[in-house]
Amino acid sequence: MRSIKVIRILIGLNLIIFLLPFFNTCSNTTLKKENKKILESIKNSDNLTREFRKELVNDEEKRFKDRTKENDSHVLNAYQLAKMPLQDPDIKMFKEPFFYFTICFSTQILSVILMFILFWKNKIKTVQLMTLANIAILTLSLLFPIFDGMLKYIDQIKIGYYLYLLNLIIIYFFIKRERKKNERAITHV
Repeated sequence: MRSIKVIRILIGLNLIIFLLPFFNTCSNTTLKKENKKILESIKNSDNLTREFRKELVNDEEKRFKDRTKENDSHVLNAYQLAKMPLQDPDIKMFKEPFFYFTICFSTQILSVILMFILFWKNKIKTVQLMTLANIAILTLSLLFPIFDGMLKYIDQIKIGYYLYLLNLIIIYFFIKRERKKNERAITHV
C-alpha cells in the first residue's frame, strides 16, 4: 500500500519536473570558445596601443556577458517545448527535426497525465508499459536536435531532462516491485 502512494506521488512529481529547464537552444560553450579566440587575438595584436587593447578587451567581455545572459533566456521547460508545435502550424514544420523533438514532449505530458489517471484506476501494468515507452521516447527524442544541428554540446540538456528520466526509471522499478508483490500475494492465496 505504501509503495502505491509513492508511485502516485512520483507520477504527479513529473508534472512539477516539467517546469524545470529541459533544453537550451543555444550553447554557452560555443560562446566561450568564440570569446576566448577574440580575446587572444586582441591580446596578441602588436599594432594596438595598450589602452585601446584594454578597451577592446573590456568591450568584448561586456559583449560576452550580454550574449550569455541572452543565451540563458533560450532555456525551455517541457511545457514550452510541448506547446511549440501548436503555435503557428505550418506544413513546412514537418520537415524540421526539431518539430519532432517538441512533439515528443507533447506526447510525454499527455502520457504522464494519462498515467496518473490510469494508476488511480489500478491499471498498473499499463502504466508500467507507458513508463517504458516514455523512457524510450525521451531517449530517442535527443536524436532529432542532434540531426538538426541544434544539440552540439551536452550542456544544452538541462537538469529537468535528467530528473524526468531518473523519475521515470524509479517509477518503473517501483511498479515492477509492486506487481511482483501482487503476484506473490495471488499465488499464496
